[in-house]
Amino acid sequence: MIPATIRAWLIQQPKPTALRVTLDGEARIINVGTQTWARIASTVCALEPQLIEALDERGGVLRATRGETDDTAPEAPTHTPAGPPAMVDTATMQLVARLLADAYKHSTEVAFERLANLFDVVSRRTENLERSLAASERMRLREAANFSTEGGGEQSELGSVLQQLFAGGADLVKGTTDKTTNGKGH
Repeated sequence: MIPATIRAWLIQQPKPTALRVTLDGEARIINVGTQTWARIASTVCALEPQLIEALDERGGVLRATRGETDDTAPEAPTHTPAGPPAMVDTATMQLVARLLADAYKHSTEVAFERLANLFDVVSRRTENLERSLAASERMRLREAANFSTEGGGEQSELGSVLQQLFAGGADLVKGTTDKTTNGKGH
């Protein structure tokens, strides 16, 4: 007998309050009391009884087992939690691992491709907005320069300043939109 097997048999519901063990035709009572189940199981195992009976508080038999010493002794039922079925096939595990890796690889490639496309679209939109803003600024400067010269036919100081600003701004805008760099200034 194995103490762990006896302990598992003892702690089944309903739990006994006493044990009756039969040794060489003689019955002995073991009170459970405050002892641990492991200690009671080792005591019963040491006695090597032929019969073990679990008793309730009135002395009624709850269950009984033979104290067999060979490997054919019945074991206490073990409760295993229900879980997913075990995959024992190595080829199946390799297939699942490969499919999972391919799925991650595909999703990563798609994500980076879309991110690059989004960056290109935003960059083109920003360039278009900058060109539109520069054209709008040039048009407003021309209107302001024309307004300053309308009065007397000769250009005022404000008109000449605006003309110089317009000429410098146009060169500056033309210089920034024509150059395409990689961010290193080359």
